[in-house]
Amino acid sequence: MLPKLDRYIIKKYLSSFFFVSLIFLLIAVVIDITEKLSDFIDKSVPLVEIVVYYLTYIPHMFSILAPLFLFIGVIFFTSKLASDSEIVSVLGNGISYYRFLRPYLITGVLVALLLLGLNHYGVPLLNKKRVTFLNTYVHHMASNESGINLTIDKGPDFEIIASMQNFSFASNEGFQFSYEYYEGGELAYHLRAPRIRWKMDRQFWEIPNYEEWKLVGDQYAYVQGTSKDTTLGFTPNEFVRRLELKEMMPYPELKAFIDQLNSRGLQQSVFFELEMHNRTANAFAVIILTFIGVAFSSRKKRGGTGINVAIGFGLSALFILFLRFSTTFATNADLPPVVAVWIPNMLFGVLAFFMIRLAPK
Repeated sequence: MLPKLDRYIIKKYLSSFFFVSLIFLLIAVVIDITEKLSDFIDKSVPLVEIVVYYLTYIPHMFSILAPLFLFIGVIFFTSKLASDSEIVSVLGNGISYYRFLRPYLITGVLVALLLLGLNHYGVPLLNKKRVTFLNTYVHHMASNESGINLTIDKGPDFEIIASMQNFSFASNEGFQFSYEYYEGGELAYHLRAPRIRWKMDRQFWEIPNYEEWKLVGDQYAYVQGTSKDTTLGFTPNEFVRRLELKEMMPYPELKAFIDQLNSRGLQQSVFFELEMHNRTANAFAVIILTFIGVAFSSRKKRGGTGINVAIGFGLSALFILFLRFSTTFATNADLPPVVAVWIPNMLFGVLAFFMIRLAPK
């Protein structure tokens, strides 16, 4: 059994975290209802559907903001301990400052592991229902994707390229389709059709009124047909720009999708890589922000708890700002996604180290 001090701090940690999360999530739900109320009324959305949506919306928001909820919670209850001179009493009874940090570390690691599981598996599965609801009742999405170019496969001496003028998600149809196979730098096969249709139930492409050119010796053999069913090695998911797709993929599915995009030379993979690495970095941030929070608020200050919480909000905003800057570099300046996502954690990790070293002991 954990010592009484550890149980006391862990209880305070979790209760403050729960309280802060509850308050901010309720505010987020109220704001979201206010924004979407007209859509709910205009489209006569069933109450059950709305309830299910918010049961998925809350975990989604929690997974994004949990480190900041925890940071505010740690500052709040640690400042209260300091103002009541409880920390001074603990250290004055021969307990070292690093021993005092142990329950914070234990709880931070447990919360980080919980958040890691939610980020990679639980929340993406719930997001499938949330995004489906939004696309059905709220969003008025553009139904077409234009200027599609895919590198289907590529090797030392071959390359397969597909392109479409545009694709309609409403009908699952592409227009002005072209499929080319190059071998040794020379066009070895070309398939062209005015229209192509994705058959979702059987997972293949239907190509009516197609034309084919195949290199035989030093001449092209020409074939014209009325219908052709084939897989072609790609699906509409691979050129969709609706980036909500990344929010609905559990880790194994997301990793496999990124590998596919990279193998086909699609720059769009950076957005999905940012999502994958951010899920892990977001969970790890819990531990870093826990140490910053306790180091910052363990000294009694003249302004009391209020000033600590106010400064805590400022540090939270700074953390988000760093994250935005770093991800922008990843999408616009070729910074590796894993580096971009971890820059805020690395910077705040260094800050946490020095704050712990310099904290009054």
